[in-house]
Amino acid sequence: MSALRSGENAGAAFAQDNTPRAGVFGGFNQSYFASSPEIDTSAKQGYVFGGFVVLLRDKYFKIQPEVQVSQRKAIATYAGRETTYTNTYFNLGLMFRSKIYKGLYSTSGVQFSLPLSADFAVPGGTVDNKENIANDVSLVIGLGQQFGRIGIEGRWDSGLKGIEEVPIGGSVKRNRAFTFIGILGF
Repeated sequence: MSALRSGENAGAAFAQDNTPRAGVFGGFNQSYFASSPEIDTSAKQGYVFGGFVVLLRDKYFKIQPEVQVSQRKAIATYAGRETTYTNTYFNLGLMFRSKIYKGLYSTSGVQFSLPLSADFAVPGGTVDNKENIANDVSLVIGLGQQFGRIGIEGRWDSGLKGIEEVPIGGSVKRNRAFTFIGILGF
């Protein structure tokens, strides 16, 4: 009888976990370039939206694959002239979600980014730069709070690779972004 009760208690404890099984999210990011050699860059706001599923639902640890579309914008200054870059990516992420305390959780993982579009501003218009933009791999860490079916999360995304096949302006650019998302789970 005690084995049955302990199984019931484990089931009750699992039922109290308010992590959704799947969900959608949307929000915005502030992104910029980390570059070598140094160029002046400024953050600019873009958007992000996507969805996720939770594959492993352990009490404290979960595996969360994601798909998302994110727009990254950054301002780079070359020889006193500002240029705005706009890159849009299709991202595939594998996040590991760990419970911290009462709905507070951390996420960390790796994200693979495939360019959908890319351009930069020139006087009088924009130049299509998609053929020059490489796939990216980044590390992601975040902190969130779940309130039943809804949640909020902040993330830091650090690209590991130079994103341009042929560096424009002589610098290797790596994506960096702070992302803030709202989550609706099912």
